[in-house]
Amino acid sequence: MFRFNQMGFKSTWNKTNFGYRTGMASPRQIAMIRTLWRKFTQNQGDDSSLGKWLQGKFNVSSVRFLDSQTAHKVCGALKKMAEKRARHDESVIVGGQQ
Repeated sequence: MFRFNQMGFKSTWNKTNFGYRTGMASPRQIAMIRTLWRKFTQNQGDDSSLGKWLQGKFNVSSVRFLDSQTAHKVCGALKKMAEKRARHDESVIVGGQQ
């Protein structure tokens, strides 16, 4: 990375995943939350809509303010929501073909 920096490369990794911060959501948790949000919203959701959902459900306005424990809860909630939507979408498809 040192050589890349010398050549002018600027990484955006810390800007999108906020790096490693003690007590806060890890970059892996943040990436998982964003992936699950996109899956749940069928690629229509962005960080703004995710922030609004987080504010309503967890009283946190953005993924950057999530602590590690809350991030774990958010992942669990989003997984359940995505699974429920997938089951619903399957039943609509099957029901529509009959």
